[in-house]
Amino acid sequence: MLTNTLALAALAAVPALATPAVNVYWGQSGLVTDRLRNYCDNTSFEYVTVGFINNSPEQDASSLKYPGSDFAAHCVEAKYHDTNVNTKLLAQCGQLSADLRYCQKKGKKMLLSIGGEWNPGKANYTVSSPAQGEYFADFIWGAFGPYNPSWGKARPFDDFYGSDDDDKHFSFDGFDFDIEHQFQDQSGYIAMIKKLRALTVGDPSKKYWITAAPECPLSDQFFKMKQIIQKSSFDALFIQFYNNPSCAGVANNNFDAWAAFLATTASKDAKIFIGLPGSSKAAGSGYLSTSEAYTLINKHKNKPAFGGVMVWDVYYGSEKTYSKPFYEHMHEFIGFPPTTTTPAPTSTPTACVKTYTVVPGDICFDIANKFGLDDTAQLVSYNTPTLNGNCDIWAGQVLCV
Repeated sequence: MLTNTLALAALAAVPALATPAVNVYWGQSGLVTDRLRNYCDNTSFEYVTVGFINNSPEQDASSLKYPGSDFAAHCVEAKYHDTNVNTKLLAQCGQLSADLRYCQKKGKKMLLSIGGEWNPGKANYTVSSPAQGEYFADFIWGAFGPYNPSWGKARPFDDFYGSDDDDKHFSFDGFDFDIEHQFQDQSGYIAMIKKLRALTVGDPSKKYWITAAPECPLSDQFFKMKQIIQKSSFDALFIQFYNNPSCAGVANNNFDAWAAFLATTASKDAKIFIGLPGSSKAAGSGYLSTSEAYTLINKHKNKPAFGGVMVWDVYYGSEKTYSKPFYEHMHEFIGFPPTTTTPAPTSTPTACVKTYTVVPGDICFDIANKFGLDDTAQLVSYNTPTLNGNCDIWAGQVLCV
């Protein structure tokens, strides 16, 4: 890594669940080149929810008992491990680590999502008891919340970067629950959220958000998060008004029924974000044209429960209709002026302050990713003339990172 003569200026923080606002998901779509930071210069969303933590600690075959994570093509596959067994928790997400900081400095509130698409063999986030839920909460807080030197376990987004930049430790602004499996006993998650809420309240340094992303059906047969929402206090619900024709679209949307239901729960003060696919490719059904989305949002945006719009996800939502990405239209529909883009100041590198010694099997892309560099070209630029344009490296070579 190189020291920078120009630092990124931190922008004013987003007000606590500002009404209205736009939340976008990121982490499961696109190529490795579709980096999170590529979107965060855009001012048309206030929240970014990164997914997913997709395995509970109970699924860890190692002695460490870590949860698992999955960010699709956006991380190197290296995992934390004990002596003999890998956990499911990604250990080398350098580019994502850099991008989380970049987006937070641009004023975005960064949330980490637990759950996602359910797959018992690959993405199993079962929490079998209240005790397991409290353990899971403690891990999420210790690994992804504010730095505590007594923690002593993994912090996946901390150490890609030198402390000279004054942000060695990264803390999310909140935590999201996207539970897409109907657990008969939801007491483990209820205990987890209660414990996580207590932990966040115990840190007076900033406001943390706890959110949920339920699917839109409210009937008992299909309401996968009913007990959790009834008994847990959420700040916002990013309701998925898609993939379920009975409660999606304009005519069938059940926003008002959700508002009535929430009034009877521990989440009675939660704001409802209308969740929409960012393009026709983003979901199996439920995509709305911009004119349809305008009609739906205009119908509900002045109601007390309305919190804004959620877009799944920012990659698909970047497809342009009428010369603008989908999420820019949503931002204007809820009352904001046209979007601006505010790129970061160009940094000027000086002396090398961090090095890495190449080991057998290394490739330039993985090294660049691990240490949060923009791409292989940046690694080459840091090591010119030692590296040629093809980034040919050899074991034992010392590189500036």
